[in-house]
Amino acid sequence: MAGPEGTSQNPSQNADLSAAERIAQEAREATLRTEAMFKQMTNQFSAHASAQEATLAKQSEKIDSLQAQLLAKSAPKKSDRVSNPEVKRIMQPMEKAQEALSQTKQTFEAHLDGTSPLAHLSEDQIENLRGQCDEGELALAGGIQFLMDWDSEGLEVASEMVLLREEASKDPAEVSLATRAKKSLAEKRKASEELAKPAKEQKSAFPQNPGRSSFFNRNRSPSPQPGWFHPPQPILVPSPMPAPLPNPVPSPIYQSQYLPPPITNPTGESLHKLADLTDAAEFEGFKDPPKAAAAKSSSKAPEPWLRHRLRRHVQFWRAFVTSSFVMSILLTGYKLPWISSPPLEPQLFRNHPSAFEHSDFVSEAVRTLKVTGTIMPVSEQPFLVSPLGVVPKAEDKLRLILDLRFLNQFLKITKFKYESIRMISDLCQPLDFLFTIDLKAGYHHIDIYEPHWKYLGFQWQGQFYVFTQLPFGLAPACYVFTMVMRQLTKSWRERGYRLVHYIDDFFFACRDSVEFARVQASVLADLAAAGLVVSLDKCQLSSSHVVKFLGFVVDTLFGQFRLTAIQKAKLSSAIQSCLRSPRAVPAKTVARVTGLIQSLSLVTGPISGLFSRFLHRALNSRSSWYSKVSLDSAALSELQFWQSRLSLFHSRDIWRKHSLLRVLYYDAGGNGWGGHLEIGSAKHEAHGPWEPHEVHGITSSTWRELSGLLRLLRAFKPLLSDCSVIARGDALNVFSILSKGGSAKDHLQSICLELFGFCSENRIELRPEWLPREQNARADYLSKIRDVDDFGLSPETFSSVSQLFGPFTVDRFASEHNKKLPCFNSFYWCPGPAAANAFTQDWGPPARNYCFPPPTLVAATIRHARACRARVTLVVLGWRSAPWWPLLCGSVASGRGFAPFVRGQLFFPSARGALVPGYWFNFESWDLDAAGLQSFDPELAALSVDLHDASLVGRAPGTYRLYAGPWRRYKDWCQKKGVSALPSNPLQVALYMMKLLRTANTPAPLKTFSGAVYFNHTSAGLPSPTNHPLVRMAREAARRIKIAGLNQKRPFLASQIRRLFDLWGSPSASLYQLMKLASVTLCYVSLFRYDDLVAIQWQHVKFVGSSHMEIFIPDSKTDQYRTGDTVFVARLGGPYCPVALIQRLLSVGRYHSSGPGSLIRATLPCVPVHRLKDNPPCYNTVLSWFKEAASLLGLDPKLYGTHSGRRGGATGAATNEVSDRLIKRHGRWRSDTAMGLYIRDKLSQKLAVSRNLGLQEDIPIAQLREFEREACLH
Repeated sequence: MAGPEGTSQNPSQNADLSAAERIAQEAREATLRTEAMFKQMTNQFSAHASAQEATLAKQSEKIDSLQAQLLAKSAPKKSDRVSNPEVKRIMQPMEKAQEALSQTKQTFEAHLDGTSPLAHLSEDQIENLRGQCDEGELALAGGIQFLMDWDSEGLEVASEMVLLREEASKDPAEVSLATRAKKSLAEKRKASEELAKPAKEQKSAFPQNPGRSSFFNRNRSPSPQPGWFHPPQPILVPSPMPAPLPNPVPSPIYQSQYLPPPITNPTGESLHKLADLTDAAEFEGFKDPPKAAAAKSSSKAPEPWLRHRLRRHVQFWRAFVTSSFVMSILLTGYKLPWISSPPLEPQLFRNHPSAFEHSDFVSEAVRTLKVTGTIMPVSEQPFLVSPLGVVPKAEDKLRLILDLRFLNQFLKITKFKYESIRMISDLCQPLDFLFTIDLKAGYHHIDIYEPHWKYLGFQWQGQFYVFTQLPFGLAPACYVFTMVMRQLTKSWRERGYRLVHYIDDFFFACRDSVEFARVQASVLADLAAAGLVVSLDKCQLSSSHVVKFLGFVVDTLFGQFRLTAIQKAKLSSAIQSCLRSPRAVPAKTVARVTGLIQSLSLVTGPISGLFSRFLHRALNSRSSWYSKVSLDSAALSELQFWQSRLSLFHSRDIWRKHSLLRVLYYDAGGNGWGGHLEIGSAKHEAHGPWEPHEVHGITSSTWRELSGLLRLLRAFKPLLSDCSVIARGDALNVFSILSKGGSAKDHLQSICLELFGFCSENRIELRPEWLPREQNARADYLSKIRDVDDFGLSPETFSSVSQLFGPFTVDRFASEHNKKLPCFNSFYWCPGPAAANAFTQDWGPPARNYCFPPPTLVAATIRHARACRARVTLVVLGWRSAPWWPLLCGSVASGRGFAPFVRGQLFFPSARGALVPGYWFNFESWDLDAAGLQSFDPELAALSVDLHDASLVGRAPGTYRLYAGPWRRYKDWCQKKGVSALPSNPLQVALYMMKLLRTANTPAPLKTFSGAVYFNHTSAGLPSPTNHPLVRMAREAARRIKIAGLNQKRPFLASQIRRLFDLWGSPSASLYQLMKLASVTLCYVSLFRYDDLVAIQWQHVKFVGSSHMEIFIPDSKTDQYRTGDTVFVARLGGPYCPVALIQRLLSVGRYHSSGPGSLIRATLPCVPVHRLKDNPPCYNTVLSWFKEAASLLGLDPKLYGTHSGRRGGATGAATNEVSDRLIKRHGRWRSDTAMGLYIRDKLSQKLAVSRNLGLQEDIPIAQLREFEREACLH
């Protein structure tokens, strides 16, 4: 045990101590322990007191802080001193944000004592956070100060004070900001007035109270009507910039380079953009004064190096790219996708004339491409040297292209779909904040696989170059660049960004200014991290509701797509160029006009296609792009339409405003049209028949579908005005025509113009939709209805009835064809009726009703007339056996003839003059009464309808097509002369034939017209006037006056066919050569026409052992009933065997791997390994093969055609004494005369007649006399 200091005791000594000493020792030890305990307690009390003092101090500080906060809250705020309610509304949340930021800063400072979770922050991080808080306080203070200035000085002055505040802070001695701002504004107004003279002297400034602005209260187009859309209140102070997203973080340098200064007034910015981009009068007051041209910098900004640029940023792409195709492009470059193999021989092409016309531009472009690493000079000629060309670009700029049409033929072209500007209607909402991004030299960011550089060469000023980057002109370029960019847009959309991407243009929409700043910062940072170069001159990064995208102005402030003033000016200038010399307009100028018209289709809709069809037709008549075309009256009328109406097309609503939506189903059959309209739960039905010249076979199905839709719209006119109509039909070609706007065929174009005029007049928005046939069953049924009760009184008889019982006000049972009064009711809707279904109308006074109902509705007519207590003149048939006859008769007991409600009667004679047949039976020869039959017998009426249908299918479709045009023109001529076309008088037919004779070069038009007259009259059951002596005389005169020169082509002979085998059928022959040889050979050995040749399906060719080949022809010109025919071709063996040739063609072309299809097909003749197309060749292509064969044989190509093979085969068979019957059967001729036109007799056969007349010297006279006596010739 330790003792006092300086002493120590031994245990052996303790035993020797006395009791007193031990007690004294214990007392000393107890004293020492007490002292130590007291000292410890004293220390503890001191520490506790210190802790309590510190706690009290903290509580006192907190109480002081709370008291200060309470004092601040109770103190009057700056917003309380503001008199402007709009300013107060904006300032109050800013003051709350200022208080919250101050509290946050105090809390942050309180946690920096080393014990909080923030103790791990470094000093730099703490200073950074303090700096952000200070910036937030300054921004809020500046915003509040701006609002205070607005309240005291006005918005205009306050805005100018913001710009002058920094300068004023540097010079305290300067006059007040308000004075300087007012002075600056006065100077600006004066300068603006000087620049604007003598245009507009008054320039509107942005109003102090936007809600009462004179601009927003205007009623001038295209501003929206009040009540539909109200412009927003201006957002005057931007929200603080939020912290950027963690992935990726934009660098400060990148932000300072690309991010624009914050816009304090997005509404005002939008109005200024509308004034600058459009020519709308209501925005003219918001145009900025012209800016002085900025001095050009002596040193131009360096062009970015693009080669391997994306490859250097591949780590960024790896984070989100999921496509192996895109990753391979980023890592190794784009490999050209060969169809089979690259070109085998080097090629050198000369540059286009456009490159030399703009030589300075090309030289500068080549220099720029070299600086950016897009091209590379080479010392030797590349494998493929393609021509350079220059094409116009937007806004009168030029673009250098590499014409790679030769190379593109070797490449696989992948189909894909671009994103459309029309997607904005679905993505955007009113008042969205918009910005656009445009990449600089977008294609040139994509590297080309280095071994393929040699295929992308060109030459300029004696130097060879190769493209190392993706060039303009390469067919898959759009697909490749779009696929790469879609990986980036996919990552943006996963984050919730709303955008539209079109090649290298990007459109973004944001809900508010906070989202706008966040999305824009993130997008620009991603583009920098990806290695993509942004074109700052083309980007629109300011906070606005209006941007220009893909040539159009997108305006979410007023909800419209708008045309730019540049677009209108370009089209107007191009139209003026065409109108200066309409008889000789350069083809490129016409193409420019049509292209500009089509480019407006977002705003103009189908009108662009509807009023440019004749311009396209004129353009198609060009011989080359450097030729001139002549504009006819129809094309000139279209130019005048756009010249006069262009100012009316300025905008289109982004979001449809039609509140009334109608769904219309339509269909057209061979004999009538029909459809139904759905309005809620109600369904209205319409139906009508075709006229005789409009039925199946005379008009095309497309014409009937379009005409049926037009008549359906006219029938439902009272229900469709001022509505948006969805027109649903099962005709895909009609949907295409209505969507694109118009057709190249005149008779279809005229219907489209009528549709456009009707919809415009009645303010109908027509929206076509296609649906499968099985979903259009009701409209199909309505189009096939036959109204066999469509008969009525003759005009003379009705006049007598009207004098006796009239006058009448309404015809209750009628149609557009047999109506007797202007006001009528129909069973189905049709053009013109006051109502459909007369039983839904009130027949009571003051209406005076004329009723001639179908026999099946007589009972219902009587019942409805009695219920309405109506005055009715009822016309019925004298069918005393009908079930409804007793309803008209009196009682049996009284013996009265008619019921009491019948006040008068009139009996018609049984003569046929009292009634006229219905629309379905308007032909004299089909009149049942004239044939002694009961015209109202239901069975006979149905059989008459069947007979009418049979007359329509009794001829081939080609016959209808052949005669439709001549008959339509004849009918129009008859209408102008005021005579009937059906039936026709023989004299008028002969006169019309004389009219044709004046312009015809051959008798063919007269023959065709005569056949059309005969066909239509016989189809109608009428005698044809073509057998009349006058008509026969006109035909004979045509044959004598218009002598048709023989155009028979010369035949190919057997020796010539053998020579073609040697030229085109060698062992190394290509698929293209075998295809040409097979075409000529089949026409020779099988006597095929062109139609027969292209109708053959390869799967219908049957090889029968070593004997022969059988070819099935599904239809032919002479196969009237389409039963098909089989041609037998013998296997000859040797190098000229046609059967072996077809087998070789099937093998080389690998037909079995391509599926069913034509035997003779178009090919790609430019590639070394040819491939088949799906479609057969057109007539001109096959004709060129025959003419090429003639040229190779040293013959005149003008004398040979597709019939040369058929004539040669028939001539060869006849020369070798094959029987006429077999030749006629093999060639499928129907007459010996037709067959004889194809056969050329041998000279010996032609001389056989004169050689066998008995005048030869070697025949003795005695033998000749004996022959004459035996033949009884004396």
